[in-house]
Amino acid sequence: MKGSGEASRIREILSVLIKHGIQEGVKGIQDPVQWRIALEELGPTFIKIGQILSNRPDLLSEPFLLEFQKLQNHVKPESPEKSRKLIQEELGAAPETIFDDFDPEPFASASLAVVHRARLKSGEAVVVKVQRDGVREIMLRDIQLLRRLTRLLRPLLHSQVVNPQEVVDELRIAAEKELDFLTEASNINTFRSKNVDFPHIGAPKVYDEYTTSKVLTMEFIDGIPATSKNLLLKHNYELNDLATRLADHYFKQVLSDGFFHGDPHPGNLLIRKNQIVYLDFGQVGNLSVGMQKKLNYLLLGIAGRNIEQMTQAVLSIGIRRGEVNTPALHSDLERLFNRYIDQPISDIELTTLLDELFFTARKNELAMPSEFTMMLKGMLTLEGVLADLAPEIQLMDIAIPYARKHLMADYNLKDELQDQLQNWINVSRHIPRIPVKMMEVMNQALAGRLTVQMEHRNLEKSISALQDMVNRLVLAILIAALLVGSSIVINAEAGPTLRGISVLGFIGYGSSALIGIWLIIAILRSYRYK
Repeated sequence: MKGSGEASRIREILSVLIKHGIQEGVKGIQDPVQWRIALEELGPTFIKIGQILSNRPDLLSEPFLLEFQKLQNHVKPESPEKSRKLIQEELGAAPETIFDDFDPEPFASASLAVVHRARLKSGEAVVVKVQRDGVREIMLRDIQLLRRLTRLLRPLLHSQVVNPQEVVDELRIAAEKELDFLTEASNINTFRSKNVDFPHIGAPKVYDEYTTSKVLTMEFIDGIPATSKNLLLKHNYELNDLATRLADHYFKQVLSDGFFHGDPHPGNLLIRKNQIVYLDFGQVGNLSVGMQKKLNYLLLGIAGRNIEQMTQAVLSIGIRRGEVNTPALHSDLERLFNRYIDQPISDIELTTLLDELFFTARKNELAMPSEFTMMLKGMLTLEGVLADLAPEIQLMDIAIPYARKHLMADYNLKDELQDQLQNWINVSRHIPRIPVKMMEVMNQALAGRLTVQMEHRNLEKSISALQDMVNRLVLAILIAALLVGSSIVINAEAGPTLRGISVLGFIGYGSSALIGIWLIIAILRSYRYK
């Protein structure tokens, strides 16, 4: 039954893609509107994938980015009856009984849930976030299907740094967290507690007695969307000040709290009474204290254009997927920064630089932790908000000063002196042995016994490429020989025949065709691995 269910879902996916013009070839594939409609029709898993892709300009062109961004706020609502039924199942009573007032028509819709306005018996205006009917089962089924497909297609999707199955597993973990509204409620409370001393930052109050894993009841925030510039100006808000506070606080979340909002898009940011209010805490990132220090170290290396410091930071942050050539990594980072050598550091786009830096790391067998991927996505999203709100504000202008300030706040002179003193003690233990070691080297040199070890780096790849080239050349010659020989045999009608065709010649043609197909596949796969 399970196999037939998966086969049915695959047929459904193909049917939807064909219906929306994919069968028209290149024209259909290049139509972002049809892709967006297809993703909506395929359900929450594919809507979520579209939302993720809408923040990846390194993967999609601008028309696709703009169209997929509509998936953030333009998701079809669910029928009111389904929401009413789920509330009754989760809270034990009909919404009309629990709330003093309940609007059955959702005023907001997302891929995983719909949101209704309501009023508690005590008079507080609230919103009730209700999980879509059957969304958990649909998402987990689709993710399991994607996992099976990536396992089957693993030879074609092979990468030593990015493992497709790990990506799907991360999607599953993220989906399970987002589908548990108790986790989101806990995230909101954690965010509120970490910002209790920051009156200009807020998050909705959670009403725990009306919250379950599928229903989340929160304070209603009556605010202005962060990108509604005309409304903000009409209410006398200073846009540069708002943008600066927004960016500064996001770096406080990342570098100081180690707990940050993973999806700060315009729909999740409201301005209320001079306060920036964050919504939707289904996606949050966590950075350990050690990881925060490494990120600080990286940012300060960028600020000082210190390639050695950046190399060490990337090595300490990255997850090794193979043998890492540190000098090659250093050279790649140096080449990367040479492109910005004529630009002031404040003119460099931080997200672009970090994305290029992480790509360089991946090229050198270093994968970035998922927390850093989410952080980069969050910064990229926030950068879009700032570009719309106050284009002259750059993330780099905020990030570097904050990193320096945070480093100085954590700097402990006593600990630093103790570390340096310990280093000097360790060095001093070896100083008396230096003359002895130098004498040994001189004696070996005079006696002709001095040996120098040399290591050739990266020759293995060149030798391997040369071997592949020779092997393909041999196969090409073999194919040519088989074709010529088979043609001669067929023309001479030598050996046994089948319907007037020489069997030996036919076998020769077939063998050359099989070898040729195998050779083409090997060449295409080699390009994929580069």
